[in-house]
Amino acid sequence: MEIKKKVYISLTPTQRAAAFYAAISRNDNIEAEKLIEHAQRGRGDSKAIFGLSQALEAYNFLAASAVRKILMHNIKTTKALSYCDGWLDAGGSTQQFDYINNFLKGDVLSKIELQMWGELEAVKQAAREWCENIGVPMEVFSGPLSYLPLSNKRDPGLQKCVPVDEEILEIMRSVFNEIKLSW
Repeated sequence: MEIKKKVYISLTPTQRAAAFYAAISRNDNIEAEKLIEHAQRGRGDSKAIFGLSQALEAYNFLAASAVRKILMHNIKTTKALSYCDGWLDAGGSTQQFDYINNFLKGDVLSKIELQMWGELEAVKQAAREWCENIGVPMEVFSGPLSYLPLSNKRDPGLQKCVPVDEEILEIMRSVFNEIKLSW
């Protein structure tokens, strides 16, 4: 489909930035070039594109950091609980010190891991709110440029068992609120 030059010129800086990243996400380099080519100087189009780039970079970094933290912690949890499973399979007693120690460690680590999932949900929620407040389609954070696809709503199953960490959510909101698409 051929888009007229008039349409490209009439885009607001935020619309242009979102369309640019959507084109890059679907590997449409021709469309991305046209969007840049028809950007008007002095309107803030480059700031909007740069701002959206910052938001994607912040989201990717924060989400990847949270996932890495969860995975590293999960290894410790799995190790403790696997010891317990192996101990019982080998006929060991639940009264033995090492079993009790690893069982309690696994239990505590599982609860901490649940909190970490809440931190990840806080990152995702802050990004959702930022997209909504700025007027950027959520799909920009769900394409191949995103580390972790961002959906419009939380998974209902996850919502029941993983509460958003409110303290982390406030911090993430402050991070995203610093990212502007205009001067």
